[in-house]
Amino acid sequence: MSQNILQFMNYQPIVYSGFDKFSIALGSRMRAENYQTIMVYVEGMDRAPSSLADDIGAAGLITEIIRTEGGFVKQVREIYRLFRKYHPALVHTHFDDRMKVAITVCARRFGVPLITSVHSEITPYNSVVDYRAAKGAVKTFLFRNYLRFLASSSTFCFCVSRKVQEEYIDFAGQRSNVKALYLGVEAGSNDESPDSIRRRLGLPLEKVLIVNVSAIEYIKGIDTILLALHRLRTEYGLSDFAFCHIGGLRSGAQTSQHLETLKETITELSLSEHIHWLGVRSDILAILPAFDIYTQPSRKEGLPVSVMEACACRLPCVGSNVSGNPEIIHHGENGYLMTPGDDKALAKYYYELITDTEKRRQMGAKSYSIFRAHFSLPTQVDRTVEYYKAAL
Repeated sequence: MSQNILQFMNYQPIVYSGFDKFSIALGSRMRAENYQTIMVYVEGMDRAPSSLADDIGAAGLITEIIRTEGGFVKQVREIYRLFRKYHPALVHTHFDDRMKVAITVCARRFGVPLITSVHSEITPYNSVVDYRAAKGAVKTFLFRNYLRFLASSSTFCFCVSRKVQEEYIDFAGQRSNVKALYLGVEAGSNDESPDSIRRRLGLPLEKVLIVNVSAIEYIKGIDTILLALHRLRTEYGLSDFAFCHIGGLRSGAQTSQHLETLKETITELSLSEHIHWLGVRSDILAILPAFDIYTQPSRKEGLPVSVMEACACRLPCVGSNVSGNPEIIHHGENGYLMTPGDDKALAKYYYELITDTEKRRQMGAKSYSIFRAHFSLPTQVDRTVEYYKAAL
């Protein structure tokens, strides 16, 4: 009889993300080891592509839903119910700090091994000293003890990058169970030619295409991209390029306002003919080969799955030197790094890649070798399984 693993995703799926794919592959792998994975989402699956639920079912995994109506106390009861229903041998929790606390308390109450994952920067501040200066002594004390509580209650605490691991240890103290563990993605597809993909998406065949995959929000640096594109036109005299954005809005008025601000900037800078909004998509790996340059100039990151996917599709990458980005974008090798908000440097690196086809090819090949060494799906699933076995 198989034992159960509760995989608390702690979000409502809207797209079929790279993280979802990794989690399904991990669950399938653990099923071969005679462990049944239960993937726990929030609210429901109705906003996600049907292929997500189909693939979860095809892998032999189970889906459970936690509803948020009724407030946090109701959510805690739902979490407790799942512990009682499945009597898990292992629990793994992701995202949402309040949910993590409730899940951690339940894991301690039931005596179940717990793994906690941290998927983004710990804070936007560079150190405990900077955090204290911005937030004050009381909030710093509470935040540090929250991180210590998670780490001391977990068999392992996975950090999405080495930089995030360093930040966690800086706040929580040296702990041997805080590990840097990368996610992984599938290799890019060559089933369809780049020109065919461009025709299908309504994109120009003759232009160099720069692409970004992200939510439309300020921290992703899309405004910096627009300013860099303006420099390409006005300072470098280029016109044979286009920028394509893949992704949608997060919930909330603030992100909607940011989209309006971006559209106003596009009009003011006369960039409309160079911009293509492709919206939310679940076929990222299938369409990335149509593009020439990947860009991720975020103000804050963990280690983006989208950059892993770009490397898997042999694209040179230009991004900000924040958090885990330098662990996958090696400056001068498979792309370039710039300071967040530095549109002048971003334009310079775009220009170098737009005007040098051979450099794009060489850097794209290096991206693929980095992907194969550190971010391939089978390799990273195997590494995660080894930690699971150690925790069980």
